[in-house]
Amino acid sequence: MRKVSFLLVMFALAAGITFAQDIEFFDVEIGVGFPIHWTNGQFNKAVYEEYDKPVTASTSIGLTFNFNFSQKMGAVVDLDVFYGAKVIGISSTDANFLSMFGFNVYLGPQFYLYNKGQLRIPLFIGPHVYFFSDESWNGAGLSGGSEASGSGYVLKTQDWQIGLALGLGVQFHFDSNIYIFSRTNVAFDFVRILRQTGYDYDGITEEGQTRQTMGLSLNWLVKPSLGVGIKF
Repeated sequence: MRKVSFLLVMFALAAGITFAQDIEFFDVEIGVGFPIHWTNGQFNKAVYEEYDKPVTASTSIGLTFNFNFSQKMGAVVDLDVFYGAKVIGISSTDANFLSMFGFNVYLGPQFYLYNKGQLRIPLFIGPHVYFFSDESWNGAGLSGGSEASGSGYVLKTQDWQIGLALGLGVQFHFDSNIYIFSRTNVAFDFVRILRQTGYDYDGITEEGQTRQTMGLSLNWLVKPSLGVGIKF
């Protein structure tokens, strides 16, 4: 009987220790960030010098999906959508922006540098994709006319950049359901695909007004963010 009782006690202790070390497999983080992205304005300078943009800065709304395989590691998908707040490098003085939009996507393995009690310190590294799109109005027209003549055109730019990202954060867990987090992502992009199309005031694309190029260009992104995580 004593042996049976001893075995039951040991089993209960082992189960308790195992439960205490459990970590939720899946959690979602909702956060607000402030991404600052510097784009190398020397990329294919002979073609894009007039319209290339070295800097974008904006607020963003993001979602992060964490898949925890153990207390030490997991996988993460981090994405945000942002609206451009500032673009530098437009040389035309009469250009007006119609829309600026973009997103960032990070994915890859995640490691917990510290994971005890209410505190976790996650670190992730993996591929990064950056996309930016804007449209601007230029009153000079595709043929170089004047704004007073009623001519003008819209220049649409789509910019893809691909590289690597590193993210370091801190999570404070209140209970088994919710936590707050702070994280900073840093990305270095080195592959760039840039496409620009000019439309006249009637929406017609004239010959020679679509330009696309792909090449290497070192760019970087820093995005601090703050938000709330929900565990499932």
